[in-house]
Amino acid sequence: MKQDDLAELQPKGEREGYSLWRLSMQRFRRHKLALVGLVLMAAITFLAISGPGLRPFRSDKPDYKKLFKPPDWAHWFGTDELGRDLFVRVMEGGRVSLLVGVAGASSSAFLGVLIGSVSALAPAKVDSLIMRFTDVMMAIPTIPLLMIAALFFGGGILNIVLILALFGWMGTARLVRGNILSLREMDYIQVAQMMGASPWRVIWHHFIPNTMSTIVVSTTFRVAGAIIYESSLSYLGLGIQPPTPSWGNLLQRSMSYMFGTAFGGVPWWLVFFPGLFILLTALAVNFIGDGLRDAFDPKMVLRG
Repeated sequence: MKQDDLAELQPKGEREGYSLWRLSMQRFRRHKLALVGLVLMAAITFLAISGPGLRPFRSDKPDYKKLFKPPDWAHWFGTDELGRDLFVRVMEGGRVSLLVGVAGASSSAFLGVLIGSVSALAPAKVDSLIMRFTDVMMAIPTIPLLMIAALFFGGGILNIVLILALFGWMGTARLVRGNILSLREMDYIQVAQMMGASPWRVIWHHFIPNTMSTIVVSTTFRVAGAIIYESSLSYLGLGIQPPTPSWGNLLQRSMSYMFGTAFGGVPWWLVFFPGLFILLTALAVNFIGDGLRDAFDPKMVLRG
């Protein structure tokens, strides 16, 4: 069979010279909520990276004359129980939470792609064994599992990323396996194999490019989940440990003062601002994920 004959078997979008990625990005740019999420995520990331440099305060330097000061022009988010500027602490905590979220989601996605690909291309018995193990892992409640793992491994940044990777790969693995199994039945894949294409060539030139959209969308949604899980573990005292700030442990420390302090009143800002940034980040990532899901929908892409 000639190359021209093989080209006829390619998907219509590829055959006509269209870039499915370009079409997908055009659809993404027309998704208003996704663009809002992208702008919001960019703003949060910028503040997390550059925010502490905008203020003349250090997060590790107590000021006992300014304990529990409410937000004002001097301290935009107020001060905490040691007189430290809360804006600087929240921004530095954002660095940690975003790093853990992105690294944890990316690591779990990589592991999911690896396991899903092996399962789809392995003999039937091996595939069945891997999928039964995946089902068992998915059946275990996530938070208790993460709590036990955090108790065993400890609560450092690297350990939390490792825990999120080890116990967050199952959904991606199932998606990748299903996608590859459907691609294996496509005519152009079978013809490429009949023409002598090596398994690695088929994987790199056909399976991975046509599965990438699934991986990107799945990973995007998992970033929000990883941030929420990190915050939950830190809130329970099992995640990132002080003095390293994260949004979760900032919330955990602030709960001790929610019934009032010796200085009078409830320091609501200690809970409000870390919680607000967790909420905004989760919303932004989910908006982006919704936009990517719609943009990479094959039916919608080919419609333009």
